[in-house]
Amino acid sequence: MTDQRHDIPMAAFISAQIVQQAAHTGDFALCVRSVERQHQLSPGDLGEGLLISHVPSLLYCLIVVPKEIWILSENDAVYANIDKDWLLALFTVELSEESFAKHPVYYLIHHLRNAVAHVNFSIAEDLRFTFWDQRNKTSAPYFRASASIDSLQQFLSKIGAILANLRGTRC
Repeated sequence: MTDQRHDIPMAAFISAQIVQQAAHTGDFALCVRSVERQHQLSPGDLGEGLLISHVPSLLYCLIVVPKEIWILSENDAVYANIDKDWLLALFTVELSEESFAKHPVYYLIHHLRNAVAHVNFSIAEDLRFTFWDQRNKTSAPYFRASASIDSLQQFLSKIGAILANLRGTRC
């Protein structure tokens, strides 16, 4: 199985070029075609590539950068805005510690945050992301979870909305 993570830098650069051009022209589709031609890509080649860079970038921006929000107590109100059943339906938790069962929303986001921050994730050819958390680079993982790209997009939409609504109160 090939790890698609190596495509992130290229896809992020191409995405940025499209957005920059679209900001000037106002025609997103035209800019996509222009950048595809510029990089000698066939029409439609960017679809998965854009998602491969978009999802990790948003994960980083939404759960790593606002560190102060996510390192709070598991009883903090921000976690109350996330439905446990909804969240656990998005991820397949393959490995966890006992504490996970007590506060799964807190610990899933905590471990996901650590995995993204330390680039402890892989992307399979079917665009399924696997995340793991470990105490150091030589220790075995003590947490592992995976999610499809569609599930991650749902997660990012919900988490992004929660953070947007916190604007001015914590951010």
